[in-house]
Amino acid sequence: MNTVATTHSAAGRPLAMTDLSRTAASYRKVFSQLGFTEHQSLGCMKFTGVYEGRQTTVAVGVRSRNRYATPDISYREFSGLILDIHVDTSISTYLMVLNSSSRQGWLVRWLQRLNRNHHVESLDALLPGYHVFAREPQWAQKFVESRGVMGDINLLLREDSGVANGNLLRWGPGSCGFTPNRVPDEITTETAEGWMKPLADLATAAEANPPLEEAEFTWLGKQAGAGRMWMVIPAVLLGIPVALFLVVLCIAICIVLVS
Repeated sequence: MNTVATTHSAAGRPLAMTDLSRTAASYRKVFSQLGFTEHQSLGCMKFTGVYEGRQTTVAVGVRSRNRYATPDISYREFSGLILDIHVDTSISTYLMVLNSSSRQGWLVRWLQRLNRNHHVESLDALLPGYHVFAREPQWAQKFVESRGVMGDINLLLREDSGVANGNLLRWGPGSCGFTPNRVPDEITTETAEGWMKPLADLATAAEANPPLEEAEFTWLGKQAGAGRMWMVIPAVLLGIPVALFLVVLCIAICIVLVS
């Protein structure tokens, strides 16, 4: 793991950027061969193109965080890369398949409830190691169990041995996305197509049997989709303590009334 000590919280970014630049050549070569166009921004590479007839976007960035050696000395810890792929689709629904053993599981469940999505518990046995959250649980159940879909899901969410790999699969209005838990420093064309092919096939399968309800972006979804994460993060951080305060307040009122 690469770290660098400093009194400034932003330190370590040049080191992270160096790791990204070493990786860039491999990703640039592969997606160029696939006919994608590269767009660069600070700390992130983005490739856009058409794959299997679908507009596809691939974003690769650095994963880092501030750590503190002492109250006065902080360092930036670079812990690898983060990658996100999404393909356009005519489906407008919310569905997420995520690691059931995530340490942030309680937060994920809270956010899903906030987004009016439901845990499809009937799929837990079918997808060991994962939980499915969906706006339309009945449609999600039929979709996941439909012919060919489980095969594509397993290609994205399991190792060759069948063990869950912790990857994330999701649908939002007009988009089907995939985020691997671990991102390789170098890839081949086979690696990239191994991500994009099953994702495109899943989008096609969902369009063949679309959900009854056409979902719209929630407020949080609109902010994230528009790149306004500076609004989403405070909303989440403020929402948690407010929710806890309301719970404590309700308990206190109940105690007073019972007394």
